[in-house]
Amino acid sequence: MSFLKEFFHQEFKANGLDMENGAFLQALELALYTSKSIFLTGKAGTGKTTFLHTLRKLNVKKNMAVIAPTGVAAINAKGRTIHSFFKIDPRQLFLPEDPRLQAQAKGKKESIYTTFRYTKSKLDIFRNLDLLVIDEISMVRVELLDVVDRILRIFRKKMHIPFGGVQLVLIGDPFQLPPIVREQEWNLLSPYYKNRFFFSSRAFKELNPFHIELQKIYRQKDAAFKELLNRIRESKHSESDLGFLNQTSAEYDFGLLDKGFILLGTHNHTIANINQRKLELLEGRPRTYKARIEDDFPVSMAPLDPIDLTLKAGAQVIFMRNSVEEGYYNGMIGKVIQMEENQIRVRSNEGDVYEVKRDIWENIEYEYNEKEEQVESKVIGKFIQFPLKLAWAITVHKSQGLTFDKCILDIGRSFEAGQVYVALSRCTTLSGVILKSPIQMHSVKVSNDSLEFSRQKTVLSEVEEELRLQRAFSSLPHAFHAYRKGDLTLAQKIFEEVQQVHDITGYAKWKQFLSMKNQLDKRAKQGKIISGNPW
Repeated sequence: MSFLKEFFHQEFKANGLDMENGAFLQALELALYTSKSIFLTGKAGTGKTTFLHTLRKLNVKKNMAVIAPTGVAAINAKGRTIHSFFKIDPRQLFLPEDPRLQAQAKGKKESIYTTFRYTKSKLDIFRNLDLLVIDEISMVRVELLDVVDRILRIFRKKMHIPFGGVQLVLIGDPFQLPPIVREQEWNLLSPYYKNRFFFSSRAFKELNPFHIELQKIYRQKDAAFKELLNRIRESKHSESDLGFLNQTSAEYDFGLLDKGFILLGTHNHTIANINQRKLELLEGRPRTYKARIEDDFPVSMAPLDPIDLTLKAGAQVIFMRNSVEEGYYNGMIGKVIQMEENQIRVRSNEGDVYEVKRDIWENIEYEYNEKEEQVESKVIGKFIQFPLKLAWAITVHKSQGLTFDKCILDIGRSFEAGQVYVALSRCTTLSGVILKSPIQMHSVKVSNDSLEFSRQKTVLSEVEEELRLQRAFSSLPHAFHAYRKGDLTLAQKIFEEVQQVHDITGYAKWKQFLSMKNQLDKRAKQGKIISGNPW
């Protein structure tokens, strides 16, 4: 490892990151220390969510905003929805060259300035934004990215560069759940776009970000299961693969849902009926905990559906939040053993008992602090409820991002690309999987557009070369700082490695450093003692 690479990775080590995960570290370094945009993808369980949390934690220099396509995704990412951040009416459909997106449209009263009447505060955010993170990018509809691009170009007054010069970090897996586009909408969009995915947008093509794929899977440990999931993800599975999977199919036993299993299905009404039926079969009186909403927190963004929680002793629940203090995690399954006004006791499948209290989900807004010259997040509303949800069954869509040890998969009627893969990849082991009915080849749907796009990954050596250049340019201030502090060894190491990448022989500081070092070396050879700071 080069000295500069080691130098820039010191903070990563201090924060306990997996230093063997090269793609993760490359993406993080690009986001933090360069202006290069990236598309970060990876199979289920490779740490995409962890990447976002780490980026937020380590970023101290860049004005950053996080946005996502849906309300729940935005709340989970601690950001805003795309529509609310940019004040885009979700009922509107914008086509390329739409007069409502033009600075000046001949013969038209409408323009981008009448479509989007931004306040000075909002414009300050746009114009001072360095880094824009879009989580769950695979669910972003194609034309929406072009609208965002147009807004940033015009209101940042930088028409010549994609997104007005804002660095983008796009996070998501196009092999998982795709954007929702109704037939009527696609009839209007199809003359302009090849497909409904974000990567078909004009802005994405011009942005030309680095494609980085996280490879290390943390969720599953079984190599054979991981390889099987990879083949299903990329439509490389065979009849024998499905035959192997279908060995786990069994006659559906309703009682398994009381033995730590959770059912993952594709239809909302089926899931709701199972949970309601199981709750009614339990003895004892139900207790309902009302959600509390403070200030500005739209119900549509609520992380729980329904927002009010009705439980009985013995009800199977899933934790919807992580808690380092209490020890439970998002996706843990357990049973309610006691209910009080301000506390619910839950015993996990492993036998541990947790005293669960109400949690808070925050709706945030971004604002620009002129004094500090920083984009800051401000809490504008709160959703307060116990982080629990009835969990004898859950939809595949709602399970995205969760991890289960025991699953019954009702995916024989999958109707959307990626559903089978998302469902299977929630499970930690194949031994914990039961198929409610056998999976047929036609049930495993994979988008051909995603397959074609996935082949465009950036060669890691290209990424490393970009980082080598950026480390050199970014490290000069550190060299000057070491020089001023009298740490000649550190200054020399940095200067010499920078010199290998970029010719700095004309830099006045470089000449000054060499001159001073030569003088000090000469005096040291003469046996003269140097006291104090010579400069």
